[in-house]
Amino acid sequence: AEEKKDGEEKKDGEEEGKEGQVKDGEEKKESEEKAEEKEEAPAEPALPEKAELTEEEKAIAHRKMDIADISEFELARSLSRFSLPSKAEGFDEVTFAWQKEGECSRLMKEWLLEKKRTTKVEGIEPGAWFKEQSAKWEKQLKEWRKVQDDFKDAAKRKKRQQEGEK
Repeated sequence: AEEKKDGEEKKDGEEEGKEGQVKDGEEKKESEEKAEEKEEAPAEPALPEKAELTEEEKAIAHRKMDIADISEFELARSLSRFSLPSKAEGFDEVTFAWQKEGECSRLMKEWLLEKKRTTKVEGIEPGAWFKEQSAKWEKQLKEWRKVQDDFKDAAKRKKRQQEGEK
């Protein structure tokens, strides 16, 4: 056997001059096979089958994504500013393609209320009313603790009883 050339072995007894002729013959066979394959292939690509949704998929109006579009922190920060678009905001026309405006409004309100119930609020500061009520509570709690400590201390309790008798 002789050396391999272009992935083919030479046969014993072949002369080098004939090798070129053998390759030409093989190339002709390959080109004929390719031509046959082209003839067999359809002229236009077949269109894929039309996808149809199941009843369960049709019932889902808003699917839940695996990856959130916005982080929970950013959602919590901007939650109070969420609303449906309206003409009052400067839009020429507002159309509701999937559901009527009333239904969209109801769904938005439900979603907002659920998010407000379950979302951690960052950077909340107590107001003046809360601070005033908290100060009153702390003052009252301090008085109650003093009375309790006086009651626990026997010397102070006797002194109180003597003052009450007079």
